Amino acid sequence: RAFSEELASLYLTIDKKRMTVRKAKEWFEHDPNREVYGFDITNGGVEFRNIRPLVKCFSCKGAGQIKGNECFSCHGTGYIEKKSNPHTKELEMDF
Repeated sequence: RAFSEELASLYLTIDKKRMTVRKAKEWFEHDPNREVYGFDITNGGVEFRNIRPLVKCFSCKGAGQIKGNECFSCHGTGYIEKKSNPHTKELEMDF
């Protein structure tokens, strides 16, 4: 871990359309550490919209490829949208 990550209260890594919560010191009911979220950027690049949880692709195990070819399930990203559980309440996470 980097020294800056040790000091931070919240440490996020952002890739193209994917955000990973590397470290969140304070949380209430749900531990978001090491979770991955997909998002869209709108309003001229100033708003995160459609923030949704992602999981590693079950077909390629997060590699994005199967036997050297792009994974059909995740289109080479290695992640797919997490299916929502109808018995749990999802939080609205637009910022």
